[in-house]
Amino acid sequence: MLRTTQANTKSPRFHAHDYARVSVGEDGRLLAEPANLRLRKGTRLVVLDLKVDRDRVRMFTHTLDPVQLPNGRTAHGCTEFIFAFDPATLASADIATVSARIDQWLSIASAG
Repeated sequence: MLRTTQANTKSPRFHAHDYARVSVGEDGRLLAEPANLRLRKGTRLVVLDLKVDRDRVRMFTHTLDPVQLPNGRTAHGCTEFIFAFDPATLASADIATVSARIDQWLSIASAG
């Protein structure tokens, strides 16, 4: 769920680690951590942040529309996708290749 918190009234707000993490290996294998809610197939996501590390691309998303929680309330579901890459691929800055592989992995995940 998208939840922010603040240490005190003068500190900045920050995102609390209250989201699912999905790791996608170079071979396309998915490893997902358990989360408080499960998104239905076809749920639209919005990318909030994208980070490129030496050997992975991290994409932080949340649902476009609020989702129904088991208790009847609604919230935005958040997910961090971590895509593993060979460091040479990311070092080459070949955006088309990186983008195509991420699209392929997301297509496989949404089809299953």
